[in-house]
Amino acid sequence: MPNRPMLDELELPLAQKIDSEHDQVLARTDVPGLEGDFFASEGRRATRFTLSGVVSGAEAGEGLKKIRDKFGLATPVPFVSDISTATRVDEVLIEELGVREIAGRPERFEYALTLREFQPPPEPEVIPPPPPPPPPPPGLATSLEVKVEVVGEPDFDFSRVTVSGAGTTSSGSPAPFTLDEDDRVGNLWLKNDIEPGRYTVTATAAADGMTGQALADVVAGVDPNRVSILLQRGAKVGTAFVVHYRFDKSLVEPCLRHVLAEVVERVRSSPADEKLLIVGHTDKTGPSSYNQSLSERRARGVFAYLTYGRNPAAAVEEWNHLRRAQTGPVTTVNDGWGARQYQYMLQDLGYYAGQVDGDHGEITTRAVRRFQGDHALPQTGFVNDATWPVLIDAYMRQDAFDVPDAKFLRNAAPAAGCDGGILKWLGSGEDDPVLNTENAWRPNRRTELLLARVERLPCDAPKPATFDLPLPGAVAPSWCLGPDEGDRACFLRRAGGAHQESERILVQPAHQPAADVLLTLRFEDGSPAVDVPYVLIAPDGEFMDGEIGPPGNPRRGEPIPGQVGAAGSKAYVKPSGGVGVWTLEVQASVVARLREAPAGSGKGPVVCKRLARDGDMDVVLSARPQSFEFVDAANVEQTLNRVVFGQPFRLRADIPGETRDEVEVEILSYLIRR
Repeated sequence: MPNRPMLDELELPLAQKIDSEHDQVLARTDVPGLEGDFFASEGRRATRFTLSGVVSGAEAGEGLKKIRDKFGLATPVPFVSDISTATRVDEVLIEELGVREIAGRPERFEYALTLREFQPPPEPEVIPPPPPPPPPPPGLATSLEVKVEVVGEPDFDFSRVTVSGAGTTSSGSPAPFTLDEDDRVGNLWLKNDIEPGRYTVTATAAADGMTGQALADVVAGVDPNRVSILLQRGAKVGTAFVVHYRFDKSLVEPCLRHVLAEVVERVRSSPADEKLLIVGHTDKTGPSSYNQSLSERRARGVFAYLTYGRNPAAAVEEWNHLRRAQTGPVTTVNDGWGARQYQYMLQDLGYYAGQVDGDHGEITTRAVRRFQGDHALPQTGFVNDATWPVLIDAYMRQDAFDVPDAKFLRNAAPAAGCDGGILKWLGSGEDDPVLNTENAWRPNRRTELLLARVERLPCDAPKPATFDLPLPGAVAPSWCLGPDEGDRACFLRRAGGAHQESERILVQPAHQPAADVLLTLRFEDGSPAVDVPYVLIAPDGEFMDGEIGPPGNPRRGEPIPGQVGAAGSKAYVKPSGGVGVWTLEVQASVVARLREAPAGSGKGPVVCKRLARDGDMDVVLSARPQSFEFVDAANVEQTLNRVVFGQPFRLRADIPGETRDEVEVEILSYLIRR
């Protein structure tokens, strides 16, 4: 028995017991068609040692402390003894450690150790990224089917309808087209061999005074791509793009920036007489007077974002009023933004990778400090009055949209000598819901951006409740279009709704088709994320796994999380409004990206994807650690508490032989293996 084994730098001179265990791994295999079997060796398990004894002396306590530290870190340590040499054991892991100081005998300790031979893990398997989808085979048909319907007239003579389209191909080339009688069967027109791209399709029955439009995304290899257009006699049709919101808030969330980009693209290619009308809405929860102001705040926020490019100061000032806390009457432009709103913005800007949950914890504090440091602000870690306008400016500046005044209607009454400039926005409060329900329902919480070929509003629209705000100090603008009170939605109507006056603008969603969506959640190693909750939001705002809606519930308006099945997937059917921007918010400490996106491109647990028809939303999750530990060859511990993918961070450490105490590191991605 060896008397002086060494564990790392600690000599164990009075080792009283050393045992070792060696195991072979044998696999039993039956012989096909015969009696009997045989065993095949699959190698050996790591050798296990148990030691007990006594150490003493002035250095015993310090040596045991070092061993305890390495036990806590699960660090391999050298082990030398006669019995280990026979089995070629170089390093061991300390599985169990027990130390007892002997009473009345200073600097004398009993120890009991269980050691396991350290076997380095195999090199990690490199999982290559999936190959890009193959291009459609040559000659595969791509067509566009246009369905035209006339409200209330199933026997309408569709030979009186002409269908045309204008847009750009995927390569950016203009591609107008016109369909004639030879392309029609009933109320369906078919455009064969159309180039993939995005088109605005117009159906016109000139003799009947009807016209309507819809957007069509033509995808290569799909036969046919489909789009529907609704016509109504004497109707002014407004094509509606929708921005939807969280309960009681007006922030344009990051994924909804893509909707505004689509509107700007449409505005740039639209005829001069097509105008943009921005109208805010709420669901039917809370007092109607409060909801009126809330609907206007939502419309004001969209207008400011769309016009930042031509007047950044005015746009930032508008949002800076919106973000302030509500302290006064219900008629206010203050929306009371908090941690959830600035977490959205910081994440979209690449500063925050944590959950968007409204909880301002340490991760949020570090993100705010980093943003403040990059923008020459005092690094308080809180989004204060000095930080808010800078954060708002950075968020809007990503797009710097510039919709010109000429695309808006006039807030003017020339006969009365009143000119209040352009009609920036309106709010209809809770008076024009998509679904008439008392429950909280996100599709009702929206701003509609209507594009219609109208010269003026078809009614005397009442003055918005917040039109003269903010006050004091500013000169109140003039409202020229109607009285102070009245029907806030007097200019709108919907197919099948209560109001069908022909002079009202008929709202037609820009994206009507249904969509079947397959959501897949997997980790980087391909394992399904079966226990990870998420919220999937459809293009019209519907929480696809449900929403807490009944009156009286303090959590009303909150989404009900979903989870994928054992294979990592879940199918969703959206009967209408399924085309457009889908939003996925993962409720876990992960960084999410679409599988087709480059590794390291995720910003946090929120990801969005635009679907032009049925499709997949295949999302890859990388766990976001709370900290990393970096240990150099001399075992100097270096700890980092914040990691943002694709963003460099600074690591402070005392590194022997290095005069600097900061190293800049960048992590693009990493794998979590199970």
